[in-house]
Amino acid sequence: MAPPKGFIPWNKGLKGIHLSPATEFKKGIRYSPKTEFKKGHKPKNPIKKGERRGIETEFTREKTLKENNFKLKGEKVGYYGSHSWIQRNYGRARKCENKENELFKFLCSEKSKRFDWAFINKKGYERDKKLYIQLCHSCHLKYDRS
Repeated sequence: MAPPKGFIPWNKGLKGIHLSPATEFKKGIRYSPKTEFKKGHKPKNPIKKGERRGIETEFTREKTLKENNFKLKGEKVGYYGSHSWIQRNYGRARKCENKENELFKFLCSEKSKRFDWAFINKKGYERDKKLYIQLCHSCHLKYDRS
């Protein structure tokens, strides 16, 4: 819808004029210049893009590798963490070990082409290859249900 005849917009002729330079955006400053501080209180030095505080505060890969990682749960690892660990260290499961093992009460149907790592101990999860076995998906489901 077009403006009515004789309508003058509020910003006509103001292109390129800074109406409030004290409050406009200034590159590299993280606090508002309008902020008033109490007597004796100085604002923190604004951190500018690319500025280095010091080598001790910088992120380095070596500080967070393996045991130094702050998200590492250690012995309290869960299902996903233990299964991703076995797959990362020993690769994907490629065969069904149900035929070779007498641990199971059922036979492998040999129809499935998908293989999984199955955890033998059902009480908890640990990072030890001896506690895992390679199974086809159908045997894995049967084992988990039993």
